[in-house]
Amino acid sequence: ERTKKDLNLRWRMSAINFTSPDLYYLPFYFVDVRLNADYRATVVVTYTKTVYVRGQPRTQIVTKVVKVAGRVSLSDVVAVLARRAPWGLSADALAKHFFDTAPEPKPLTDVAAQVTGTFLAAEITPERAKAKAVRSLIPRLLTRVEQDAAARAREAVGVLTATASVRDKTVDYEVARLEASRLTYLPLWVMTYLYNGSHYHYY
Repeated sequence: ERTKKDLNLRWRMSAINFTSPDLYYLPFYFVDVRLNADYRATVVVTYTKTVYVRGQPRTQIVTKVVKVAGRVSLSDVVAVLARRAPWGLSADALAKHFFDTAPEPKPLTDVAAQVTGTFLAAEITPERAKAKAVRSLIPRLLTRVEQDAAARAREAVGVLTATASVRDKTVDYEVARLEASRLTYLPLWVMTYLYNGSHYHYY
């Protein structure tokens, strides 16, 4: 069905050989993180204003350097694959599907009789998963700092439509919440097919 919907592959159906699909269970930790950041920043604010010279209007570009300080927070649940080898986009899509559909997790002891497939062992600890989750959120936290600093600088000069860019900043952050779920396995089907002498995969 997936191949029939592919604009490039559906015309080659007769030349594609499919193998039996393999079912893998990938181990994840879902880490609930809250970060708080206190910052100081220097922001360059640029805007235009109209001035009158001898009764004639002229547009003047104004640039001001503004120092601001503030505090921002960022909360999220981060899916951390508990494997050293990356699974790339397939693992990211699997985690996104889990978040979007929000199925109720079940203990393996309750479903052991119905479960087939290969369970991949976890290769990192919950503590390492927590550290990876925090690191993954740092860029987003710094982006939020810059957005907040720019907004404060615009407000300080009284021109909310001004262009504002952060020249430099000092950020101190703290981890206000950091909790990892139990090891959670998500099912991933891998379909291998042969086309024109090469192997390809659906995930």
